[in-house]
Amino acid sequence: MKDFEHAYNVLTKVVEEGLPFNIAIRSSLKEEKNKYTGDFKSSISAVSGCALRHYFVFKEIVSRHYGEIEEKEFLLLSVGLANHIFAKRFDEEELNAFISKKTSLEGAVEFISSFNDPKTLIPEDIEFGSKKFLSLRHNLPIWLVNMWQKNAGPILSKKLFRGLSEHKQPLVRINTDNITVEEFLKKYSDFTQFNDEPVAVFNGKGNIKKHDAIINNDAFDMPISYRFMCKDLDIDPLRGIAIYGGSNNSLLNELTIMLGTSFKADYVCGVQKHYFDTLATIKKLGLTDVSTYEGGASLIVTCISKPVHTFFVCPENTYFLGLIERPDYFLTLKQENLDQIIANEELALNESAAFVEQGGDLVYFIPTFCKNEGRSLIHRFLNKHKEFTLVEEKQLFPFDKYQTFLYFAVLRKEVTND
Repeated sequence: MKDFEHAYNVLTKVVEEGLPFNIAIRSSLKEEKNKYTGDFKSSISAVSGCALRHYFVFKEIVSRHYGEIEEKEFLLLSVGLANHIFAKRFDEEELNAFISKKTSLEGAVEFISSFNDPKTLIPEDIEFGSKKFLSLRHNLPIWLVNMWQKNAGPILSKKLFRGLSEHKQPLVRINTDNITVEEFLKKYSDFTQFNDEPVAVFNGKGNIKKHDAIINNDAFDMPISYRFMCKDLDIDPLRGIAIYGGSNNSLLNELTIMLGTSFKADYVCGVQKHYFDTLATIKKLGLTDVSTYEGGASLIVTCISKPVHTFFVCPENTYFLGLIERPDYFLTLKQENLDQIIANEELALNESAAFVEQGGDLVYFIPTFCKNEGRSLIHRFLNKHKEFTLVEEKQLFPFDKYQTFLYFAVLRKEVTND
């Protein structure tokens, strides 16, 4: 198959079959009979990813020109638009011939070629700064634009939208349990230090996950906001650590840097995929005393045997961080799922609270931004659980220095004299 055929195949697998983007690429390339190069795969990823990141604006201009058409026809035009306007990875003459042969739409190639300036993609009759404009500009569903503007207000939401679209060099957390900052920067010349912290900016090219620094555990590809969250916590493994995770997070990486590889903890994974990801992380880090369990929040009571001093809770959430990480994430966001997500977060928080010892901390964190998942939920919890007080509460955004979404709250259980 030609590279552009794979790109079209990837899009159909993502949009019509619901496969995650990375799995769709692997699935399509399995059909490749010949050996393929890294550039071949990179081109497919670039163009199909670009088409997904411009899904809403492409849908708008295509529907204005052709009306309602089948999704497969639309995705075919999306490959052409993404390559012609942005990526320019595929031979355009060959791609145009493929599109002409594959579609019955009249003038499809001419339609694609009529767009050359990305700034003119959004139709002129759509008011600049309107909700429809923001949806098309940032590839977000209208309901999410509404929610963010309501939660953040006009000024903050404007910075939030801009922060999502700005390109940033990847940041990594230097594993100072394994290597000093000075040794790291000397060993890996394609990194520079970030803000005098044990954090480095990746200035090289290629997939950072395959970099020697990551493979050797000299650095972790993780949100550096976890260091900010944990740096002032009084974490004593001898007094007990428990974790409930319903969402992918990098907490074990940060705890390893802070406590070494022999700390004891109980980890309850609310989602099967997260359970297997956690097992892989434990093995990679060489953690010797982290016990893992698979079960939802209602099963915390069966997994944790006694109260602990520090209980970390990261339930399954809307994970808006995915909007930065994955070009297909907007497809998984469903407004009708919000109420159930929030109910599960509240359940996880309430169930975990029973296993925090007096004087201990309950640390709630979610890599997202939604007041109903964060501040409002925490304040409802505090009204219900008078034995807890709020020690710290923060909401971080992609435009902050930590360049990521993270809401966290540290809640302390009071000591009684009984």
